[in-house]
Formats: sequence, C-alpha cells, structure tokens
Amino acid sequence: MYVDIVKSFIRAEWLGDWELHLSCVSKMLNRVAPTGHSNYATSARLYLELMLQLPEDYPWLYSKLKHEGRGAMQ
Repeated sequence: MYVDIVKSFIRAEWLGDWELHLSCVSKMLNRVAPTGHSNYATSARLYLELMLQLPEDYPWLYSKLKHEGRGAMQ
C-alpha cells in the first residue's frame, strides 16, 4: 500500500497531475500522522488545506496548475 502511494505520487509529479498530487498528499498524511512525525503531519495538513482553497483564493494560479501542470510555474 505504501509503495503504491509513492508510485502514484511520483507519477503525479512527472505528469503534472494536480488532482493526483493532492490525493497522494492526503493519503500520505493519513500514514504519517499516526507515526509520531508531528512536524511532517502539521506541514502536510496545512499545505493540503491551502491547496484545496486555491480555486477560491487564487483561481488564476489554480487554473495554471490544473491545466498546465507543474511546468507552468517554471
């Protein structure tokens, strides 16, 4: 299961798939939180919350990330 999440995360990064990226971060968060890595869990939770609010807060940025992938920001 853990390997599948990491493989999906790598796939999301290579393809620039924003939705898959956020899904993988969410799944990773569910695995990291119970292990006692509180700093990682806190940071990932904050990141995920901010990225999920992106369509309302910064629609132009969300559109670039969703439609052009990670390469849009380089």
